[in-house]
Amino acid sequence: SSGGGGSGGSGGSGGSGGGHGGSWSTCGCYQKPLLGLLDILLPLEVAIGHELTVDACQAQCLIAGYYGCSIEAGNTCRCALSVDGLLNGLLGLLRAPDTKCNVKCPGNSHESCGGSGFIQAYTYNPRP
Repeated sequence: SSGGGGSGGSGGSGGSGGGHGGSWSTCGCYQKPLLGLLDILLPLEVAIGHELTVDACQAQCLIAGYYGCSIEAGNTCRCALSVDGLLNGLLGLLRAPDTKCNVKCPGNSHESCGGSGFIQAYTYNPRP
C-alpha cells in the first residue's frame, strides 16, 4: 500500500496493484465446480457488490496475496493462490465454451463476468 502505480507496464488492469509488475490474463470459461470443491480451488470469496468488474475482482485478489481469480454470474468474485495448476488439472475437465460466460459485469457492461453456473477464470503472471 505504498502508493504509486507508476509506469505499471502493459497491464490492462488499472493502477491498483500495478506495483507488482505482472499482468492478468484470462484463462477462459469453466463450469462451476461443486461447492466443496469450489472452496478448495478458490478459497477466498471477496465481497464487491453491485460495482463488480473484472478489474475490481483482480485487484482485491492481488491485495489479498492471491494470483488467480474467478467471477461467477456477475456477482461472485473468488480468489485462488494460483489457478495455473488447477486449470491444467481438475478445472481443465470443466472447460466450457466462452459463450456460457455471457453475464455482463454490473460495474462494466462491456465485460463478461462469468455466467449462471459458470466461472470466468484469470491468472496473474509473472508472480512476484
